[in-house]
Amino acid sequence: MALHTRTRRGLAVVLGAVLTFGLAVTPQPAHAADIDIFDVDPNLPDGLVNLAEGKPATSSSSYEMSNEGWATSFINDGRIGTATLPYGWTTNPIGNTATATTPAWVQLDLLAPSTINGVAVWPRLDAANDGQNFPVDYQVQVSDDASTWTTVATSTGNTAVAGAQVLEIDAAEGRYVRALATRRAEPTGRDGYLVQLAEFAVYGTSSGVLVELDKPALELLPGDTDQLTPSRNGVPTDPSAFTWTSADPSVAGVDAAGLVTAVALGSTTVSATGDGGAPVTIPVTVIAERVDTDAEFMISAFWPPTAQHTTAQQYDYLADAGIDYVQNVDSTDLQGRAINMQMATLAAERGMLVGVSDPRLNESLSLTDQEIRDIVAEYENVPGVGGFYLRDEPYNANAYGRVHQAVKDEADWLYPYLNFLPMFAYPDRATYQSQVDDFAELALTDELDYLMYDRYPFGDAPDSLDYASMLDNMDAMRVEGLENDVPTGLYIQSIGRVDANGNPAGFRRTNPAEVRYEVNAALAYGYTQLSYFTWFTPTGRPETFTDAIIAPDGTPTDLYQPVSELNAEVHALGPTLMSLDAAEVYLHGPDQFGQPSIPDGFIARFADDDNVIVSRMVDSETGRQYLMVVNNDFTSEQQVELRLRGGVRDLEVISREDGSSQPLFARNGRFALDLAAGDAVLLALPDDLRYVAPGPAVPLNLAANADVTAASSEGANGWYMDKLTDGERFSTPSSQGWRATEIVEGEPSTLTLDLRTERRFNRVDLYAAGGVFGYGLAFPETATIQVSTDGLAWRTVAQAALEPPTASVPVPSITFRSVRAQYVRVVVDSHSTRTGAAALELAEIEVYSDDGSLPAPEAFDDTVEETPWYEGKDLAQARPVGVSSSTEAAQWGWASTFVNDGQFGPTATTNGWTSQVGTNTSPTDSEWVAVYLGGPYAVEQVVLHPRNAATDQANAGRGFPTDYRIETSADGVTWTVVAEVVDDVAVTAEPRTITLETPTTAAYLRVVGTELKLAQPAADGYLMQIGEVQVFGAPA
Repeated sequence: MALHTRTRRGLAVVLGAVLTFGLAVTPQPAHAADIDIFDVDPNLPDGLVNLAEGKPATSSSSYEMSNEGWATSFINDGRIGTATLPYGWTTNPIGNTATATTPAWVQLDLLAPSTINGVAVWPRLDAANDGQNFPVDYQVQVSDDASTWTTVATSTGNTAVAGAQVLEIDAAEGRYVRALATRRAEPTGRDGYLVQLAEFAVYGTSSGVLVELDKPALELLPGDTDQLTPSRNGVPTDPSAFTWTSADPSVAGVDAAGLVTAVALGSTTVSATGDGGAPVTIPVTVIAERVDTDAEFMISAFWPPTAQHTTAQQYDYLADAGIDYVQNVDSTDLQGRAINMQMATLAAERGMLVGVSDPRLNESLSLTDQEIRDIVAEYENVPGVGGFYLRDEPYNANAYGRVHQAVKDEADWLYPYLNFLPMFAYPDRATYQSQVDDFAELALTDELDYLMYDRYPFGDAPDSLDYASMLDNMDAMRVEGLENDVPTGLYIQSIGRVDANGNPAGFRRTNPAEVRYEVNAALAYGYTQLSYFTWFTPTGRPETFTDAIIAPDGTPTDLYQPVSELNAEVHALGPTLMSLDAAEVYLHGPDQFGQPSIPDGFIARFADDDNVIVSRMVDSETGRQYLMVVNNDFTSEQQVELRLRGGVRDLEVISREDGSSQPLFARNGRFALDLAAGDAVLLALPDDLRYVAPGPAVPLNLAANADVTAASSEGANGWYMDKLTDGERFSTPSSQGWRATEIVEGEPSTLTLDLRTERRFNRVDLYAAGGVFGYGLAFPETATIQVSTDGLAWRTVAQAALEPPTASVPVPSITFRSVRAQYVRVVVDSHSTRTGAAALELAEIEVYSDDGSLPAPEAFDDTVEETPWYEGKDLAQARPVGVSSSTEAAQWGWASTFVNDGQFGPTATTNGWTSQVGTNTSPTDSEWVAVYLGGPYAVEQVVLHPRNAATDQANAGRGFPTDYRIETSADGVTWTVVAEVVDDVAVTAEPRTITLETPTTAAYLRVVGTELKLAQPAADGYLMQIGEVQVFGAPA
């Protein structure tokens, strides 16, 4: 983005989804494997080694979804699985037509002639799936050439295999070894006959030696160092056992332990000699500066050529088409370190970069910062490595902020890729922007390369386009990019999804004009990374796709040439676009699709029948202004009539051929713009023209919409940083405020507000979060107010001891001598422990310049109107509700207030309440819903209705907890269990009636789910969903 100051280089909904058929494992956080045989292998015979370690693996068929624990490379990674992930190899269930006797194999290249004395084959050991799909019969075969095979061991009649099978072999010789399944186990689900193994170990000795270095080349700055590690037949070896030399030590030297030190600009080579073999040599280049990935306009390719097609020809296609960055992803067959290095080498030779997908980083949330840095260091300084795949489409990305920081701490020029879901996945635009903003703050905005999302707006029908959703999403991310000073990126639809009959099923394959339109619209909204979804055509996926830009056999399709030409045009505009901010974007035409139309006083006007997007763009360095005009019709050309205020009669057109400026003159005060279908033009306004858009009035509350930064944030359930300055003084279901998720004992917590310009003020008001349930429970006990003009040097202006506000205790208003500053910092030295542990929540922070005339802070009103009791009254209906989490999406039928709105059964118009989607990763995660009854009442009976709305009959009964309990309380803080239900496994809409053995006096009642059911789709995680809670009893 234009204001970014660092030096930079110039599915997605489908492919990122968790499978919902039988093969898919429960979405769980990654863990370190329970067993790592590279550390301890009880089956390894004395005097032998596991020849499988570090060797390339291939297979007859595979399902590559490393986030679910499946990849061919996992067959020899040393891990034997965990309670939740198999960490192994499986044949592909997609389109599976295999029979019991269909052969399947997994093969290892031992890299050198070897003597094989035995193997060990591990079944799946991931809890309930232990032993599943282990082959009934299989053979172990060896080969010298991977063509002619000799069977050296067999295993038959296998059932219920619960541990490693160890097969002794009579000293077989060969370079290649494979496990060949000849009979498969009976299917356990609808995926058909599969073969699944967790690990394949090969015991023996090597008679040949292949020495390699862990990096194919180095690119260093003067003074940089990098440790090279040799491997012997794929296994890392002590570097000091080798002799190291540099061809030109004046450029880069190397010590006896393989540590390379860059000295001066230039090129040289470094060699390692050992084991009596020939030297292994890599090139080393010492460069003057590193160029970050977002310094130049980036065109990237998502879904790169597969392993079979990782060739010079395919990378020529990429480079010739103007691709800058090749994004690997965790669901390709490109997961081994070796293949990623091969991709980087091919890319570097052609001036491109690769985003590495290393399966270990799929576990990044369970790795320490140092472990993440160690993985990054394995690829650091390798030419062609541009960054790392972190995650595609997390619902709540906050946890990845730490991961992002760890990658940048090791190599700040590399790009940690994270892509957001489209906006329609969230209840509303405000929640979406809060989600994006939270991640941006936690990842550190000055280190963030892009804020990016995917949205495929071209529908099934010819010429169809969801304009409203597409443009609103573009605008939402545009705003977040500007507010956080971070470049933005999005995906360009270049493929379609089809059903079994070949008909479009969700989105269609785009034609060149449609691709051109989406690209130009993105440029007008200020996007500086465009990624094609997809480049290569995915195969063997849960969904079936049309051809993309490159067909499955590696041949360019009809989109290749027009996309190449379009990319060349974008690159011609790129140097100009990189310094521009899309300050204002408007629509003019027969339909604005919910977007703002051109306001009165805007610099540009158009003829009434023109149909355009117009963007006013500003060069952040020079202040010069530009207009980008896009033909908003991708089916027809237009001649657009542009008029400019102020008598402007000459403009400059930025050439889409070479980026030069060409004069454009008005005739009779009008500029005629001929735009092909979906085309656009970038116009430079006169350099001395200074149009200034009307700005908003200075708000009374100077913190209104201020940028908020904190070290942690929940990022869900209405708890976001930007909710602290959104004008909601008291918590609502969609704007609870902000909640810290990490509090370090003995250390202060800090909140920083950027008022966006210097203001004079003398008062800070702090509003507590919560409602009838827990108002003020996590309110700080002390606060220090600090101010700064630059965000670096701070001074304290006030300190205060705080008391949780109530109806009788006023909201704290901290006053001090008037100061002028842009930044306000609230430091909490003493946290509340009223919830049993240190906690911190705030609903709103307000800042004022108060001359004594402003009113005191607004008081919290905890009044809840009591209604007369009558026999049979539902004590819960329409009473205040509290929840552990919630997806507040009334338009989808979900809201916390719907859980007691009096609607249940098949005539209900609301679904009820659901916990937050995409949060719970284990069935034993807990959720709860509570109701303030008032009274108190003697509670006698509770009736729980599953989801069963009239418009939701296909899902009736889903999401109801398996185990749950009923709790009551007199104060909403201390709870007593009064009933428990276990093993409610049925998915049924029948109400559950719980009659208490003894009536219990209570003012509050809570339903706590202690074992949850997996959602459909599984990507939503484990949910608790209740259609209606009813409570019956009498006044106590």
